[in-house]
Amino acid sequence: MNNNQEWPIVLGTSGILAQGPWLRLRAIIWAIFLSACALGLFVLTQYLGGWLHLPPNSSYYIVLGIPILALVGYGLLVAAAEGRRPVEVLPHRGTIAQITAGALIGVLLLSALTALLWSLGLYNVQANHWRRVFDSFVFNSYLSGMMEELMFRAILLRLLGRAFGLAWGLVLSSVLFGLAHLTHGD
Repeated sequence: MNNNQEWPIVLGTSGILAQGPWLRLRAIIWAIFLSACALGLFVLTQYLGGWLHLPPNSSYYIVLGIPILALVGYGLLVAAAEGRRPVEVLPHRGTIAQITAGALIGVLLLSALTALLWSLGLYNVQANHWRRVFDSFVFNSYLSGMMEELMFRAILLRLLGRAFGLAWGLVLSSVLFGLAHLTHGD
């Protein structure tokens, strides 16, 4: 492994993604299947508590647990169908330190942005609303971040990169990411 690149993009070259006839079509169908699984699990986070008539606080367990199940499920499917170790979702030495550093940087950047918007009169900061802050972190940042990274990087970028080349995979997955977020400005 290249020391300058800790997590190389592993496009996959065996199993369902082995060289041969219909590689592009196989990669696209595999991407659609994995994306549908990830999207289904995301929808499950929204409705599982209600479907099972669980108490309201169970939504935290659902939202914290299903993205982890999604990563495990993705890893098992990749191992079975592609015949390789899913290194993109496996923990490695330094995982906890990287997650902690990323979370701290994210909190600092969001705090700085909130302070800037508040100082310009574009955002209203209210005292004693920590529950909303925590809910926003869990339901927006954590859930969306985990599922979007799985969908758009581990699945779409990688598999479209395998089908059309890495540059086109990046362009196509970025376009799909943009399309998925068109309504977020409303």
